[in-house]
Amino acid sequence: MNNDLLLIQEIKTRKKEALHQLYNRYETLLYRLVYSAVKDPHACESILTELFKEIWHSPDLLVKERTLSLSLCKQCVKNIKKHSQNSEKISS
Repeated sequence: MNNDLLLIQEIKTRKKEALHQLYNRYETLLYRLVYSAVKDPHACESILTELFKEIWHSPDLLVKERTLSLSLCKQCVKNIKKHSQNSEKISS
């Protein structure tokens, strides 16, 4: 079993260390993705925090794509859109 699949399985069994490993493995990639869209470090942290909370509560979100990195990036894009919509509501 590859390392990504093992991490997902361990997250499903509520192993916090697996979530930490996932975060450490993908945080730089995801931060760059989010920052390129929002250009705000605080918003990046908020979006990534929300992403990893979602993963902890619904790890099956990660098995919808062929690779874990693609699943994470797609979830990030969804969270960026959600953040942008919320920001627009606040500023209106």
